[in-house]
Amino acid sequence: MKLREWVDAGDDARLLVLIETADGQCARLLRRELQAMGEISCDDKDGIWQLGLLAHDGVQFDVCLAWVQEKLESVNSRGKSAPAELVETRLVAGAAAPRGDAPVTIPIGSFTLVSQTAKNCRPHEIRFAGGKAFGSGTHPSTRLAVSLLERTAAELAAAQVLDVGCGSGVLSLISARLGARYTVGVDICPDSLAVARRNVERNNLSGRIAISDTPVRELAGPFDLIAANLTLAVLYGLLADLGRLCRVGGWLIVSGLQGQQAGDVLPRLLESGWQLAGRANEGKWQAMLLRRSSHDSGNAVLT
Repeated sequence: MKLREWVDAGDDARLLVLIETADGQCARLLRRELQAMGEISCDDKDGIWQLGLLAHDGVQFDVCLAWVQEKLESVNSRGKSAPAELVETRLVAGAAAPRGDAPVTIPIGSFTLVSQTAKNCRPHEIRFAGGKAFGSGTHPSTRLAVSLLERTAAELAAAQVLDVGCGSGVLSLISARLGARYTVGVDICPDSLAVARRNVERNNLSGRIAISDTPVRELAGPFDLIAANLTLAVLYGLLADLGRLCRVGGWLIVSGLQGQQAGDVLPRLLESGWQLAGRANEGKWQAMLLRRSSHDSGNAVLT
C-alpha cells in the first residue's frame, strides 16, 4: 500500500491502522481476521511482522477501531508468544468517502449528541458532528471518559480543563457543559481540529473552549483536570507532561485502555505522583480517574 499520511488527506480520507507482532503465526491469524474490514498488508521486517489495515470506503473510524481492538484481544488470548500491538492509527488519502454528516442522536452520559442542524436544543443536548475526526461518541473509551468526567462535575465550576487528543471535541464540549470555566482541546490532526472548532461554534462555546494544535510539550499549566483518551503508546510518551501540567490536587482521566493495559500503566502513574481515585470499565475497555499529589502517597480508591 502506497499511502499519503493524513496531513495530506482530503475529503476522501480513509483510516489506516498499523499493528506489530514478533509472532508470525499471530500475524497471519490477524490478517485473516481483519480482511473483512479493509485492505491488508503483512510484511516481515527483521523478525517483526507489521500489518497495515486500510479501512474500506465509508467505514466509520470508531467502529473500525473497536473491531480491530476486539480482534486483537481475541487473537492475543490464543497466542503463546509475543502479543500483537496496535502501534499507530492515522488518516490517509484513499478512494472517495461519503460526504455530509448523518443525523446524530447519541446518548452519552447525562447528555445527548444531536445533529448540528437541530433547533431549540434542550439543556442536556449538544449539537455535534463527527465528520472524519475521531470521537463520534459511540466508542466505549469515550463513554468511559465521560462517566469519569461527570464524577468530578462538582469541582468543575471554576476549573481549567485540558483535553489531550480532543478529536471531534466531545470531552471538551461536555466539560464546558458540566461547568468548567475554560477548556483547551489539543490535537495534531487538521481534520479533527476543524471538526472540533465547528462543534464548539455551533454550541456557542467559543468563549469557553479553545481548540489548538499546540504540542503538549509546549503547553503551560496548571490545569485543574486533564482528560487523556489515548492509546497506551501515546500515553506513555506524555506522562511527564501530564504531571507537569496538572496542579497538585488536580485530576487526570485516562481512557482508551483495554485488556491488561490499565494494570501495566498504573504503577508508572503511581510512581509519578498520581493517586488512583476511581475506575470504570465497559467490556474489555477501561478508564481510570487519578488525583495529583505532591508525592506518591499510595492509592486510596474513592467510591
